[in-house]
Amino acid sequence: MIDKKELSKTLKKMRRLNKLSANDVCYLCTQYGYPIYFKTLYKWENTYSMPDLKSLEILCHIYNIRLVDLLKNKNSRKINLSLRENNFIETIRFNKKFKKILLLLTDYKGGSV
Repeated sequence: MIDKKELSKTLKKMRRLNKLSANDVCYLCTQYGYPIYFKTLYKWENTYSMPDLKSLEILCHIYNIRLVDLLKNKNSRKINLSLRENNFIETIRFNKKFKKILLLLTDYKGGSV
């Protein structure tokens, strides 16, 4: 289970580590085709709401962090991936063609790709 408080702290920490203002992050999200408002980012960083998966993927790309690392908290089990496994995940994550194939192979019944 995702700890909302930990996620909020991590989002704010990663933004600051990357020396980005909240407005910078909103602008970059818009550049990636997924505009968010300043108020939305504020809510995510202050535990008022949580971002959806697509937002998290874009934030990970902006902050140069893996989704697994962003979501892990102090109480979670550490997942050690090999470089090959990590490269495979990154390829699928950012390549729509591979992502569609994987979703078809796994018979995924969730939302759109």
